[in-house]
Amino acid sequence: MSKSKESDFEALVDSLGLIEGVAWRCVHCGHFFDLVSELPQQKSEFWTFVQNSLGESFCLLWCHLFGKKNERLHYHRFLSRPEIQAMGSQYSVPTIKARLLASAMLSESEFDKLWEEVLRCRDKYIGHRDVDAGAIVFPRTDLCLKIVEEFRCVLADCAKSLLAAKPDNEKLDVFVRFYGENSNSRVKTLAINKLAHGMKEGGQLAINLSLQSAAKFSNINQSFVQQSLSTDDNA
Repeated sequence: MSKSKESDFEALVDSLGLIEGVAWRCVHCGHFFDLVSELPQQKSEFWTFVQNSLGESFCLLWCHLFGKKNERLHYHRFLSRPEIQAMGSQYSVPTIKARLLASAMLSESEFDKLWEEVLRCRDKYIGHRDVDAGAIVFPRTDLCLKIVEEFRCVLADCAKSLLAAKPDNEKLDVFVRFYGENSNSRVKTLAINKLAHGMKEGGQLAINLSLQSAAKFSNINQSFVQQSLSTDDNA
């Protein structure tokens, strides 16, 4: 393989890593959004803020992968690379798109409608903020999540095929092992555990801050009383 082709191949592998990084965060945000939405205390101002922040992040990350085709990490651009096309029609854009739509049980027109809803949410409420936007309206995040999860499966298949073509590539070997250890079902379990752990830590933090605040308030009161007593003694 020439130096030019080797450089292109390494760029492809690096691109795979960047795309998986976005997909990984997107899947996590999707699960966190769903989990927070189901919390009984979700109606509180804090959890509403958390839910909206997760939903906004999810939409932004999803658009990196499936938004407009000029997005640097758009799945069309990745699949259109010569190295991917050379692996066969199973990695062609039409084939992969059909696979993504099937994962969410969407027709072409239904996907187009969902796609428009996600971009509208991003443009109207997140990337920009229309004056008359009102409360944020999120798209069907459950369907979007199924699509990005299936895309992670596509990336895992790509990594295996690329490694078969270049078995000495250490980065690809790492990717293949990573996908083997981090299936979508495992990522969901990780998200549940991370949220539970975060809530436990957050609860302890809230208790500590509350105690610190109470102690500070008590010290202020004691100082005020002492100043008052001192003033009375001098009267």
